[in-house]
Amino acid sequence: MSWSTRELAALAGVSVRAIRHWHDLGLLPEPDRRANGYKQYIGQHLVLVLRIKRLTGLGFTLDRVGELLDHTPAGAAAAGPGTPAGPGTPADARAADDTGGPAQLMALRGELDARIAELQRVRADVDALLREGGPLDLTPAAALVYAALAGGSGPTDSAPATGAIQDRDATAQRASRDIAIVLGHLAPNRQVTAIADVVAGIPHQLRRLDRDVMRLPADASAAEIAGLADDVAAAMRSFIADSSDHAALAELDAHSTLDTSLVTEFAFEGLNAAQRQVMTRVLAALTDPA
Repeated sequence: MSWSTRELAALAGVSVRAIRHWHDLGLLPEPDRRANGYKQYIGQHLVLVLRIKRLTGLGFTLDRVGELLDHTPAGAAAAGPGTPAGPGTPADARAADDTGGPAQLMALRGELDARIAELQRVRADVDALLREGGPLDLTPAAALVYAALAGGSGPTDSAPATGAIQDRDATAQRASRDIAIVLGHLAPNRQVTAIADVVAGIPHQLRRLDRDVMRLPADASAAEIAGLADDVAAAMRSFIADSSDHAALAELDAHSTLDTSLVTEFAFEGLNAAQRQVMTRVLAALTDPA
């Protein structure tokens, strides 16, 4: 009684790729080969494949399966070709059963509970997307930040943007999305939601100035850079003063875990030379005690 790799896989109900992978990991020893060079699996190989299938089906990782089988690549090599190592023997099977006792099962149950909780979280996100829509690559909290950054600008006083201005507007939209993605990763949902709440309250004047910064060409004059930086800094000071009792700002102050310098560096990365000069001046003005 012997089988080829494909026959063994079909009989055990696993893939040929799984058989080969288990060989690579040393979980399944290489069998003898026929005169024509084809592998020749025997009944003990089938038993071992079924045991591996059962343990992985329970949720054990392949590293843990190796421990439960009391089987290592060195042990397989020592047994010689064609003979499944330790786990193929009744004595070692009993030993493997002993190691797979309550402690192993309780550890596995904890891992399964964590995976179930993660799947429930993912399902809640999918349900929210089905119900409300939104970008697939943003967490719900990050999507709130993106909506707050990209929206709410209101009517503008200037003519519709064309040409290079449109390109810079598109770049600004992508930058808003990128910042939202990074914030969604770096901060807990509660903090990201608070950030979204603060951003949503930015007044139209400050949003218009932000638009002007993002439309500023790289070759803008020094006077234009200085004037725009002064306007933005003044608007920012006013916004901070008016929002001093904002509940979301209090939340951020009390539970801040965000590396703001990293976010600032990331935000500056997408700016051209003139835009970086404006924002550097703004940050310096806001941090100046005078």
